[in-house]
Amino acid sequence: MKTLTLKKNYLFKTLFVLIIVISASSCKKKDIIETLPTVKDLKVVPSISTESLIKFLSITLDVKKSEIAFNPIDDEFIIRGQLKFTRNEIESNYKNANVYQAINEN
Repeated sequence: MKTLTLKKNYLFKTLFVLIIVISASSCKKKDIIETLPTVKDLKVVPSISTESLIKFLSITLDVKKSEIAFNPIDDEFIIRGQLKFTRNEIESNYKNANVYQAINEN
């Protein structure tokens, strides 16, 4: 009879601990999910305006602004109808042009 009571106590304690562990781990999962940033929380890095990039190309390539066209479909700049640069290339060059920015942007 004593061994049966000990087995019941052992079983009860084991189930109790198991329930606590499961409930504690499920709470942690909710906390992790709730702390993930939402789309609203993410900061969007503003893109450099097309007009600023055209001005940059005009000054650095010594061409008139009217000779520079932007094609939004292909996302590229066309200089004098021949030379083509992607927007990403120009933005990268613009971001690295510290002297240009110091002289022309301030």
